Amino acid sequence: MKKIVLSCIAILYSISVFSWGVDVEIPSYPSGKTSLVKTANGTLYCSVPVGQSGVGGINFFQSTDMGITWSLFSNPAMGQNVIKSKLMVTGTDSVYCAYQVDTSLFFYSLASNIVTPFTLMYVEDFDVVASPNSNSVYLFCDNVGTNAMNRYSSINGGFTWNGSTALVSSVSSHPRICMQGTRIILNYYNTNTTTGVVRAAIFNETGPGQLTSSTFQDVIPSGVSHQQFASVKSGNNVWLIFREGAGLNNIKYRLSTDGGTTYGAVATLAGSANVNASCFDAINYADVTGSGIKLVYYTDSAGLHKRMNYRTASSLTPNLFSAPEIFNDFVSICINETSHPSITTKGGDVGVLWLESNSGTPGLYFDIRKYVVGNSDIDGPNDIKIFPNPMQSILTVEMLSQGIKNIVVTDISGRIVHQVKTIESKIQIDLNFLQNGIYFIGLQNNPGIKLVKN
Repeated sequence: MKKIVLSCIAILYSISVFSWGVDVEIPSYPSGKTSLVKTANGTLYCSVPVGQSGVGGINFFQSTDMGITWSLFSNPAMGQNVIKSKLMVTGTDSVYCAYQVDTSLFFYSLASNIVTPFTLMYVEDFDVVASPNSNSVYLFCDNVGTNAMNRYSSINGGFTWNGSTALVSSVSSHPRICMQGTRIILNYYNTNTTTGVVRAAIFNETGPGQLTSSTFQDVIPSGVSHQQFASVKSGNNVWLIFREGAGLNNIKYRLSTDGGTTYGAVATLAGSANVNASCFDAINYADVTGSGIKLVYYTDSAGLHKRMNYRTASSLTPNLFSAPEIFNDFVSICINETSHPSITTKGGDVGVLWLESNSGTPGLYFDIRKYVVGNSDIDGPNDIKIFPNPMQSILTVEMLSQGIKNIVVTDISGRIVHQVKTIESKIQIDLNFLQNGIYFIGLQNNPGIKLVKN
């Protein structure tokens, strides 16, 4: 009985701790849209089109240590100009990638190292998802020249296409799809321009490789440029995220709480008259922290303060997004679809792939927000709040617990560079003496919050 009581107490006093790491450069600069996934055993894969490198093709990198180190896995399309890629993990934990070379589409199995050309049509654009219920994948693509959109199904990762197929729309472009459970949400332009109406449709998986469709509707009106849009489904909630504007962008969303049948009013997530919010990626999550949506996006102000932001909303409060967490170490880059970030999640961790410039040299970087279960009698990163971050000289620190506290600042090697002992609940610390760079701050022996000084 005593052992059971102690175990219950330990669970009751456990806390969730999150921290971003140091940005890790992946030695391959993309010429097309990158992609990022994580398998059940924690292995990370990323795809990087390198059509402008001279070698060409698409580099696949693998990390088995939470993104600390990356090794080149393969380049199955050497010599070809790959313009876009999309990695998928199926319900059997198999990893596949669809990639586009000019108007041709190919499917690559990372396990078998086999490339299979898609021969049913030439594509202008495409999107593809993997079923969480089987080894099936579902492809939506618009035809070159006609902009007619078709859908195709495969039960073996794109090796053959024997599942259900159909014409989706005779006039459409830019398909974007997401899948959760047995439901697929499709969004697309009803024309071939970014100012056209954006539509939504529901498809339900009735078996491996089998889809039925329902509920086509307009969800974003025409007249204003919407260069990027994507849906994320978690339970009955569907968030339609989109960029709006030409030049200065806002990121907005509409929420459906009935699985994509109806949508609420438009709400602004990021951006203002002075802040540009653009390149983004989003994903659903269902793990030890709950369920909902996780979102990363780029912001800048008058061309300055080029940052990457992370926010989340739970399925319980789908309209309540968390405050932005800034996680870039260098100068973030957002130009076009090539520079859109990629996000993946598994078991509470969040991994992000994006472009940034380090001392004027652009590169592809990865960072991870780690989830750890700790004990409440040990001070952790969630015991303090800091602002501003990034900072220049004066940092404000708020303590969420009482008593004497020892605030510790370390550099990226773990060396303590500053300590302050206080009994106050809120203090200001002068860190002007520190060189610009990345540091970590926290209480006692847990300096787990990343701090950027610039």
